[in-house]
Amino acid sequence: MTVEEIEKLEELCESNEERYFLWYLLDLYNSGYIKTIERGVSIELLPKVLTTIPKLGKYGQKIKDKTMIVLGNKSYTPDYVVTWNDSAVMDEIVSFKLLHRPFFIDKDLKTYFEVKPVHDGNGISKREFKTTQKIAYWVKEIYIELVIPQEIFQKTFTPQRYLFTDSGRQKRKINWEVKNIKEWMKLN
Repeated sequence: MTVEEIEKLEELCESNEERYFLWYLLDLYNSGYIKTIERGVSIELLPKVLTTIPKLGKYGQKIKDKTMIVLGNKSYTPDYVVTWNDSAVMDEIVSFKLLHRPFFIDKDLKTYFEVKPVHDGNGISKREFKTTQKIAYWVKEIYIELVIPQEIFQKTFTPQRYLFTDSGRQKRKINWEVKNIKEWMKLN
């Protein structure tokens, strides 16, 4: 990936958590496990529901039919779509090494990610996502991985860029044992 491509991905981040997870993916990319990192594109999960009602004239005669939208369509845009290298899949980096359970990989070696914060207010966003996740798998056979960056950093490795504050000038205070990707790979 070029510097411009990385900068463009960072510009498209809608939250700090998305940016932090991008840094995680970039460490995997730089280690040769990921072939491509892309922002997700909108996927239509369910079409809108229409109904036709007759439009009546002044004296009750049918003039023409009117189409109304009963329910709008349901679409979803994952935060990231990662294409893994064959070697990553064969090395099981994507399996039990990450989060101690397999990431779902489709036949094109892709994994779809949704990034959420550790604290989600009252949890509505995560609960709504679980329903969307089920619909996406049922309708499109796309499994979307829910990722909470700080949790995955604690269980696996912490991206190098995350060690510094968002401005990049000071060391970040981190409340877990920090391992870089090379140290973590040796342990697993």
